[in-house]
Amino acid sequence: MTSTLAAAMAAEMHDAAVIRLREESSAALFRGDLDIAAGLEKAADDLDAAQDQIGGTP
Repeated sequence: MTSTLAAAMAAEMHDAAVIRLREESSAALFRGDLDIAAGLEKAADDLDAAQDQIGGTP
């Protein structure tokens, strides 16, 4: 596997994880679980920040 392919796969996994966290956050908001929604949003933001620190997505 080339490093470019590995980077692309990592970027796709990152994007999928952030999307899933935001979906779960929306579901928690719908249920009225504000603390859980806030935690999930923070996790998504932290994951994005970590991705930015290591060079962003290709």
